Amino acid sequence: MSANIYEVVIKRCKALEQQLEYQWGATGKGLHERVSSIETRLPRPLVRKLRFIATVRNCVVHGSEDPWDLDLEDYQLACDLAEQELDQLVPPPRTIPDIKSPPISASAAPESESGAGCRYGCLVLILLWILVAILGENARRQ
Repeated sequence: MSANIYEVVIKRCKALEQQLEYQWGATGKGLHERVSSIETRLPRPLVRKLRFIATVRNCVVHGSEDPWDLDLEDYQLACDLAEQELDQLVPPPRTIPDIKSPPISASAAPESESGAGCRYGCLVLILLWILVAILGENARRQ
């Protein structure tokens, strides 16, 4: 077993964390939390494989298991299979959350903002928000 076992374990786990985040929109600090955030959308065997990878990583990094007892080939095989399965699955489309603003009564709105002018202004703001969200998503993917 090589002396860089820590590096291998951490890099492989980090790659899976990023894949879950970018492809599936997973959230959380580590692999366990990210898997938890999307586990209802993944096949159960894949979830178990990802949890195994996260548990091994935590044991190696936090010293609760002797890293030299780890079969690095099995760990890397589990990582390879998990990456392949994630690549083969089609992630659900990302949706933009609904924007709901409270209605403004005619008496509360100033004269100049009542009617069509206010509606167009709100529409422009919503379109700008959607554009910023799409550009931000594209920038994160690159």
